[in-house]
Amino acid sequence: MSDNIEDEERVARLLARAGLEPRRYKISQCNPDKKNPDFEVVGHDTYFLCEVKSICMGIGDGPVLHSTIFNNLTENIHDAIKQFRAANRIHSVPNVLLWISHNFRVNVRTFLDLACGRILVSTEVVADLSKYRYGRMKVEFTDIDLHIWLESDDTPHFIFNDVRPDLKSRLVRAFQGWTHHAAEQRAAAAAHG
Repeated sequence: MSDNIEDEERVARLLARAGLEPRRYKISQCNPDKKNPDFEVVGHDTYFLCEVKSICMGIGDGPVLHSTIFNNLTENIHDAIKQFRAANRIHSVPNVLLWISHNFRVNVRTFLDLACGRILVSTEVVADLSKYRYGRMKVEFTDIDLHIWLESDDTPHFIFNDVRPDLKSRLVRAFQGWTHHAAEQRAAAAAHG
């Protein structure tokens, strides 16, 4: 089974444990050739679309260029936007991009660096990422209402987009169960640790 299929199944289980109901997105009869998001999700009085992106960069343990990592992330965002727009052309429901990385170099911190357009160490800018952040992604970045990064232990990191407060409030409500479940898991692990 490919990492992507396994990751989609993992996401479906996690969403279900949070009291949400993920359903495979049905391919449109009108546009069967267009790629669509992986899931439509209902629960907690909301509905949203969810795409899962697996980060599998077969680059081993050696050094890697920033350009390799950030080109990979922006390509995944670009692909996800195409999928969301095929199903949600006028952006009437929230779009959620759920990331699962299989490479220790690509994590929530990497994504936050991309979102900010720079890599900071202390207060020093060590890499300017503005060509990635403000290039073709400038508009695309705002079409994703929530990015969720899953750690290897299924700890989620939520990065909300504030451009559409109406969609953000729906997502905050939808994911209250997941954040509560994640807090319970961390407390249980600490008690047994």
